[in-house]
Amino acid sequence: MRHFVSLELSRVAELPLRPLLYAAAAAATAAGVYYYLNNHGDGERTTLDPADTTPTEDPVQMGSAESDLVEPDLMCDVDEGSVTQTDSTASQTDSSASQTDSSASQTDSTASQTDSTASEVSLSEAEEKYELESCARLENEKPELLSDVNALQDSVQELKKELSEARKRNDELEMECNKKSQELQLLQIQHNAIKTHLRKKYEEERRAHSDLKPQYSQLMKTLTQTQVSLTKAEEGFLIAMHYNDENVQEVNELLRKLYHDHKCERMRLESEREILQSQYKEILQQRDELLMECVREREAHNILKSQYDNVIETLTHNEELLKYFQISLDEAEEIYWPAMEFSTQLESDLSPAVGGRALGDTQSVTR
Repeated sequence: MRHFVSLELSRVAELPLRPLLYAAAAAATAAGVYYYLNNHGDGERTTLDPADTTPTEDPVQMGSAESDLVEPDLMCDVDEGSVTQTDSTASQTDSSASQTDSSASQTDSTASQTDSTASEVSLSEAEEKYELESCARLENEKPELLSDVNALQDSVQELKKELSEARKRNDELEMECNKKSQELQLLQIQHNAIKTHLRKKYEEERRAHSDLKPQYSQLMKTLTQTQVSLTKAEEGFLIAMHYNDENVQEVNELLRKLYHDHKCERMRLESEREILQSQYKEILQQRDELLMECVREREAHNILKSQYDNVIETLTHNEELLKYFQISLDEAEEIYWPAMEFSTQLESDLSPAVGGRALGDTQSVTR
């Protein structure tokens, strides 16, 4: 703090002091020379009365005393520099006066010395006045500078605290950054592992799909064959049902007719009773056979119906599979038209066989 204030005082004192001293010394020298030349030209000499001359203090002592009031360590350098500057200017004025009046005597040198002392007194007074003003101004500025220094120290402390907090925050952020980078590395490793796993799974699924493709084509062939056999079974079942219904109706009609004829002609045809009984037994036997055949046909019908239900279930399942695998229309038409041709051929093959069988049954019944 003292070093800072001393630097400020030396900077303020050195700037305006030298031109002022130079100007004051030059003015005093000019005034002394002018006064001496006027008195010397008139033939009069003025001497300084020792009683009238007021004893002046040494500028060095006066400056040091006043600087002791302010601060001795700060003002001594300034006072010594100003005194040396004043002495040098006085010697310069003396040399100039001796050069202008080289023919003057010892009295002239004494007058010049008194003039130089007067100029020194005026310079010392101006110097003291300036020093007092500068000291007063510095005293006035001292509290402000102290307050500024205190404020700067407080701001420095705050900045130190902020710097420490910033360093702590920086360390925390570095730790957090390192932690985040480690987490990122772990996530990257997990990502790579999941990626490789999914790639392997995709390859396995693709292989399974390529393996299932021939199975799918085989199932489609089986489905077409099943559909063809189903159409055949449906046609045979319909034919058998129609034939059974016709046979039952014919048998019922024949039984009614025979029973009616037998009832009406019982008395009239007693002679033919045995023949009719034998015929009746044969008819009953045929009826039993027909009934047994009807039962067998019904059982076969039930079996075919269960097969038909199973085939329907497989068809629905296969239709779902067809929807899933998106069978094209051309393939369906290629399957449908051969099935229709086979169905028509089957109907054409079954129609004469069914007709011959029905004809044989009617002949046996009539017998």
